[in-house]
Amino acid sequence: MDADKIFLLIGGLLCTFLYIILTIYIGCTRSNDITIRQVKRLAKKTNKKKDTNMVMNTEQLVESQP
Repeated sequence: MDADKIFLLIGGLLCTFLYIILTIYIGCTRSNDITIRQVKRLAKKTNKKKDTNMVMNTEQLVESQP
């Protein structure tokens, strides 16, 4: 084997190794962003439910007062 072939082999392996690491890293960071978005959506939904409950409670209080 020539030195050129060895150099190309090492370079190719290094590139594939870097590519695998980058894809795993990007995949992990993207999935974390999605979970944060889901948490924010859930928080918005629960806040809306609380708001509607508060409105219903105030309506009941107004109706119950003589």
